[in-house]
Amino acid sequence: MKKWNIKNDSFYGYINACIEASNDDIQFNNFKRNHNYTSILEHQHIPKEYGDLIIQQIEYKYERDNIKSKIHKIKENDMYGNPILYNFEQYGDISLGTLRYVKNSCDIVSHFGEVDIKTIVEIGGGYGGLCKTISNFIEFKSYYIYDLHQVNLLSSKYLSKFNNYENIHINTLDDGAKKFIDGEIDLLISNYAFSELPKSIQLKYLSEIVLKSKRFYMIYNHLQSGDENGMTYNQFIDLISDKYDVSIVDDIDTDLVKILYGELKTNKQFLI
Repeated sequence: MKKWNIKNDSFYGYINACIEASNDDIQFNNFKRNHNYTSILEHQHIPKEYGDLIIQQIEYKYERDNIKSKIHKIKENDMYGNPILYNFEQYGDISLGTLRYVKNSCDIVSHFGEVDIKTIVEIGGGYGGLCKTISNFIEFKSYYIYDLHQVNLLSSKYLSKFNNYENIHINTLDDGAKKFIDGEIDLLISNYAFSELPKSIQLKYLSEIVLKSKRFYMIYNHLQSGDENGMTYNQFIDLISDKYDVSIVDDIDTDLVKILYGELKTNKQFLI
């Protein structure tokens, strides 16, 4: 059973690209240009102007000097996989994928403020790019990635190239992964992934991870409901509204893509 609501040819091409890159250094050194991979991540059809829009969003929320002080470490995310780089006056040569991860990081820091975030869980970690990038903004102690086994092979190889790898734990939801207790997760992240899952898997993530989180940041792009299509963002919010205050923001891509910020309501006791 396919555990992801994308077309079969894109799904299997992406999975095979992850396996190839994890097993072969030549493939690994170029996976961000493999068309089977870029049909899902590191899209090659996006114009440079999109990067200018991302930078505007970044600098609206986060001072340019603060980004520039981190830019050398941020651009380490472009060291592997041979991504397409564009030159921007503000930051020099950088990929659009890395810029997008910087925006995600700035969204989180600017919205939740200077809170103590030690344990992060990401549903759908891809090759590990957001994990690598957000480490420049948040000094986490543990980062848990949940994705498909084949995808995890690539993210394990990728993230092992960098410092702090010993604090990163990469799992599938079914392989005996850590069982979290209520409130143990300081921040849950899902960059499209949760919204693209079938409803049965969404509900499993909801009970085992989402509802164990103090706060969450989700980019939600799936708008059709049904058991195979999964929940819309409104249906998802309805399920958690007793426990979380949720803010909804249109993303820069389209008003059909939503950013959901969730935070535990205070002064109440909840049963999961």
